[in-house]
Amino acid sequence: MHTPISFIAAATLSFCLAAPTALAETFEPRVISFTEAVDLFDEDAQFIDVRPEYLATNGSVEGANNLPLDSSFSQAALAHLAKTDQPVVFFCDYQSRKFSVDAAILAANWGYKEVYVISGGYPAWEQANLPFE
Repeated sequence: MHTPISFIAAATLSFCLAAPTALAETFEPRVISFTEAVDLFDEDAQFIDVRPEYLATNGSVEGANNLPLDSSFSQAALAHLAKTDQPVVFFCDYQSRKFSVDAAILAANWGYKEVYVISGGYPAWEQANLPFE
């Protein structure tokens, strides 16, 4: 009997997403308001949209890069976009901030020193009429 590929992929994704949560006890990313995010936006921080690509293509923070946590998010991909001493702001679409917090925890474990998560995610940014594309 063969195990369906989708089951293996789902189990692998669940493990990869669950692993950073265990690290939350040692690192808690700073959750910032959209007002604080604007200050970082003006200071040229790197904004990373960790939502799936199909959501990001419907609108995202202006200039943000899409690195979906469920597919292409990796240390190499993040290193291509941001230096470890550069502020990095993660966001997603969810009030719980689960994906952006997991991404921030991974980034901190990869040596990123300034990692932030936008409270309210992209919806808060868009509702405040901040720059988006």
